[in-house]
Amino acid sequence: MTKSSFIRNKYLFLIAIFFSSVILGLLVWGKISLPYQNPWSVVGPLTEIKYNPVNNILRFLILVFLPSFVLLGIYVFFGEKFKNSFLTTQQKKRETRLPRLSLAGKKYLAALILFTTVIAFNIPNFHEWKSFDSFHEGESLGPAISYLNGQTPYKDFVFLHGVYQDPLRSVLAFELFGKSIGSVRTLDSLVKLLTFILLAYFLHKVYRGNYLFSFLSIVILLMLYLPISSKPLVLILQRDITTFIFLTTIVFLVEYFKKKEEDRKKLFLITLVFSFIPISAFGYSVDRGYYLSAAYLILWSILYFFVRSKSRLRLVFLLSTAAGLLGAFLTLGLMLRWEFREFFNYTFIVMPKYKELMDGLVFPINKPRFLVISLLVAANTFWLTYKLVQVHITSDKKIGKTLRNFFEKHLIEFCLLILSIFFLRSALGRAEEEHLAYSVFPTIMLSLYIFLNSFFSKIVLPSFQKVLPVLLTLVVTGVFLGGVYRIHKNNLITENFPLKIKDEQFVPENYKATINFLKENLNEGEEFFTMTNEASWYYFLDKPSPTRFSVVWFAMPSFYQKEIVEDLSSKNVKFILYTNSYQTTSIDGFSNEMRLPIIVDYLKENYTTYKSIDGNEIWIKRSYLDEKVKP
Repeated sequence: MTKSSFIRNKYLFLIAIFFSSVILGLLVWGKISLPYQNPWSVVGPLTEIKYNPVNNILRFLILVFLPSFVLLGIYVFFGEKFKNSFLTTQQKKRETRLPRLSLAGKKYLAALILFTTVIAFNIPNFHEWKSFDSFHEGESLGPAISYLNGQTPYKDFVFLHGVYQDPLRSVLAFELFGKSIGSVRTLDSLVKLLTFILLAYFLHKVYRGNYLFSFLSIVILLMLYLPISSKPLVLILQRDITTFIFLTTIVFLVEYFKKKEEDRKKLFLITLVFSFIPISAFGYSVDRGYYLSAAYLILWSILYFFVRSKSRLRLVFLLSTAAGLLGAFLTLGLMLRWEFREFFNYTFIVMPKYKELMDGLVFPINKPRFLVISLLVAANTFWLTYKLVQVHITSDKKIGKTLRNFFEKHLIEFCLLILSIFFLRSALGRAEEEHLAYSVFPTIMLSLYIFLNSFFSKIVLPSFQKVLPVLLTLVVTGVFLGGVYRIHKNNLITENFPLKIKDEQFVPENYKATINFLKENLNEGEEFFTMTNEASWYYFLDKPSPTRFSVVWFAMPSFYQKEIVEDLSSKNVKFILYTNSYQTTSIDGFSNEMRLPIIVDYLKENYTTYKSIDGNEIWIKRSYLDEKVKP
């Protein structure tokens, strides 16, 4: 067998295994169905069809891992037969001189950061661009009023995403720039820029200074940011600043162990940051905290494997781990005002039991972008499994030696793989395009990393080594100049940093008269509650929610509805904004009457329709009917 036919047959064999396994996974997809339960009487899209949200996870995992399991099965049962023909590489690795600016590394990094910063200026803030998003921006503005009034997170007011993501980013923005919507948007823009700078630095590190791969990755990510149909294919959010810090520490640790360094201070510092980020990420965003902490437990075990035989390094590694974890818990405690019990109860026990019954959707594997992402994760997993088999063969089939050699070569890819699977947990819950878009960047980055290092550098680059840098330079220059022009033409400096824009310019016109009415007719000691899921109303009125739930949608379980009824009964809640024309009044097409019957029944018994102002329907407590209310 000639070398070319050997290579062709090997890859045809692997491709056949992959696609036959994928087809089998797709055939059994719809047949996987777990029993349905809804003990808390939650109402949502999945409860209407009596669909267990865990089905999405199980179906996805089977599709993703089936090709790898088949490959491993073939290796285990037919390993000797295929060992010398398909599962090893008999060709010598071609030495490819990768173009890099090793002598001008700082200049290259500065250029990469500048290019990425210009791109970041052109990317809209998530739900904070031009018109005001009363629901999403309200998720921060409303809880911030509760926090500023001395209330304790989770104990006195509940939110979904994280103590920084929801109340504290507005609180911090008010402290830094003054109390305004523009202040919050300004702070988010600063974090967005820093997040993209960290992305650029991570690419610089992970590609070891290869300017071609780094710029190419940024350009491809930018292309995926462009709206395809209605939504972009990729979104990188401010909360991912924690992800890029975490990934960068992994790169530093890999470099440290590859160089076999003995610098204990350096190891202590890197491991401290590595251990600090995952737990503290819960304070920024609960979902990122979940995913980074799960990845951390796996990766820490692997990294400890590398230091356990070196007593001096092992002690430093363990001490820095303890210091990082302690610092993270102290930071999280400070943000939570030391209310760990309610945080733990809601975040880890209660919320996971009802969130996807509340807002989950069936994962649409038949839609192209959902199918493509699933196949990319499966392909990345398959590729790493294939590499594991190769390492096992060359390691004399010894498990310990195999794992050490595999992780020495592929820890970065393994890290990106587990993060890609964990991050997609969000899209498996709320299976729609926007949630998919901000869950896929680890998958895209891993696919790019594999493609550029294993295929592009060996097949494409040797033939076009002189042309590609020139072409990329032209593309990068064009994108850069176009980005600078858009910043000037569309006034994106002000759009990103709207400190001088007053709240009156953000507040929707059809809300202004209602806000004025409520301010004039709510006396001291009288409170207001909204059923429209727009926590921004509490910011407009500068009054905290009289219940723990500024977004009433989150109170779907019956016991939370009863809690709200108790609060409304015991507090002097004069007005209820019962409904308006905003889309979140009936999320996913379900009205409050359907979702929150206990609360609605109480309101109908104790409140009555009072007036409608620009489509905002206000109810008043019956005991106030005899009082004079200002028009």
